[in-house]
Amino acid sequence: MNGVETLQELKQLYRKLVKEHHPDIGGDTAVMTQINLEFEYLYESMPKTKQEQASGESAEDYMGVVNKVSGLPDIKIELCGTWLWVTGSTYQVKDQLKAAGFRFSPKKQAWYWYYGKYRKTGRRQLSLDEIRRLYGTKELETKERVAIT
Repeated sequence: MNGVETLQELKQLYRKLVKEHHPDIGGDTAVMTQINLEFEYLYESMPKTKQEQASGESAEDYMGVVNKVSGLPDIKIELCGTWLWVTGSTYQVKDQLKAAGFRFSPKKQAWYWYYGKYRKTGRRQLSLDEIRRLYGTKELETKERVAIT
C-alpha cells in the first residue's frame, strides 16, 4: 500500500485488494490478514479531517473497553478484525461485561464489543472460529493488558 497520499486513496486501494484476495473468493487468509493489518496501521498513521476524527474509531476507545475488563478472572480477550470478543468463564462477570458495553452472542457463546453501531447486511452466519480465520485474531494476554494502562 505504498504510494498512498490520502485517506480516500487508501480506502480505494484497500477495497481493490480485498476484492482480489478475500478468502470468500478464493484468496489466502494469511494474505488477507496482512492486508488488514497494513490497512489498520496506515489508517491510524494518516492525517484525518475533523469530520473523520469526530466519527472515526480510535485506539483509545478500544483500550478503554479493554481496561474495564482486563482484571476479570478466567476470561480470554481477543481482537478479531475490529471486534473485541470475550470467552471463558464469563457467567460470573457478566454484569461487568455489560457495564463495559459488551453484548452476548448466544450462538457463539461469547461476548462481543464493536465500536459504533453495526448493521448486518448478509444472511451468512459465521462461527467464532470462522471469524478468527477470516479476519485474524490477536489474544490480549494479561501482561499486555497490564502494559496498556
